[in-house]
Amino acid sequence: VFETLTASRLTMKALTLPQYFRFLAAHRASEGFTAAQLQGTRKAFDQVRAGREEIAPQGVGSALALFFGQDAFEKWNRLWQRLRGGNRPVDEEQQVWKTPLVDFHDFLSLAR
Repeated sequence: VFETLTASRLTMKALTLPQYFRFLAAHRASEGFTAAQLQGTRKAFDQVRAGREEIAPQGVGSALALFFGQDAFEKWNRLWQRLRGGNRPVDEEQQVWKTPLVDFHDFLSLAR
């Protein structure tokens, strides 16, 4: 909360309604992560995205593992399997799936 207040250039005094909305926007943009955690999640995301703007859902587990550890990869993999359900890959041999990509903000939401 204090980091968000600082990032929003606000103080702990009573906030006006516009200042409160500014605080909420800043806090939601960071998904509640501290500045140090944001830096770590950005580093993990950037390592997996390899120069692209977004990553495939299959890559989310790898990025989570870089930041949180192997257990996060296994949890994501189980969730990903459930989300996929009975869907089959577009290309069975290459295991290519038609799925939406995940940008950094979506990644933060998933990490939270």
